[in-house]
Amino acid sequence: MAVLDVAGEVIALRRADGEMPMISRIGVAKARTALFALKSACQMDLPGQIVDSIQHHRWQANRQAR
Repeated sequence: MAVLDVAGEVIALRRADGEMPMISRIGVAKARTALFALKSACQMDLPGQIVDSIQHHRWQANRQAR
């Protein structure tokens, strides 16, 4: 989760335990896009390739943890 000020600078950034480092960058990018589009971040969709990549890495991590 990323919290930005009105200039798009990061105020707070939090990533769930065990998440991939790139999740933080995606969160900041999504928050900035929402800010500049004047929309809520929950109304913004990620491109399918990014979603597929995240799900694939989570699947691999869960498989290796077993």
